[in-house]
Amino acid sequence: MNKMTRSASIIRRILTVLLWVVAIVAGLAILAVLWAMFSASDSIMQQAQVSLTMGNYKLSLTDHYTSQHLQSLLGITLANLVIFGIGTCWTLLILRKMFAPIAQGSPFHATVSKSLRKLAYVTLLFGFLDLILQGITNAIWYRTFDIPSLFAPDRVASCSLRVVGDAGFVGIFILLLLLSWIFKYGEGLQKLSDETL
Repeated sequence: MNKMTRSASIIRRILTVLLWVVAIVAGLAILAVLWAMFSASDSIMQQAQVSLTMGNYKLSLTDHYTSQHLQSLLGITLANLVIFGIGTCWTLLILRKMFAPIAQGSPFHATVSKSLRKLAYVTLLFGFLDLILQGITNAIWYRTFDIPSLFAPDRVASCSLRVVGDAGFVGIFILLLLLSWIFKYGEGLQKLSDETL
């Protein structure tokens, strides 16, 4: 039991450090995007090399873009940073809360099953948000850089956007929900055990 409580305490400390790191990095990234959107001069933006990754291929574009050309792209980047920065911090807070009773030697505390259930729904929510934002982001990239114009018209008959999402988050949601029920069952057994003693 001591080993478990010690490990849970260490994990809580690691999660606290990670929470601060994620919050600071996300905050700095958000500030950088805001600076690029509103303060960066066109000469600075035009010096930036734009490259697109398409599968295993990386295309470095020769065109130079001003901040005006990239407003929608910077806007969706900002939205992604804010949403997933908040989501990551929220997840880390839930995990910290979940490990608190474990660090005190109570793995079958009500907080653990509730935290697992919250984590399941956060996974589901941000999984769907990721699919939606991925589609929007790809559409903005497609339009901003006029992807069909990057290919020789005599060699490429058509170019279209296809968004392929990963629904693995649904499996993780189900797994976390089942795990929360297992811990809820453990809580009941723990109460029965405590009452008989």
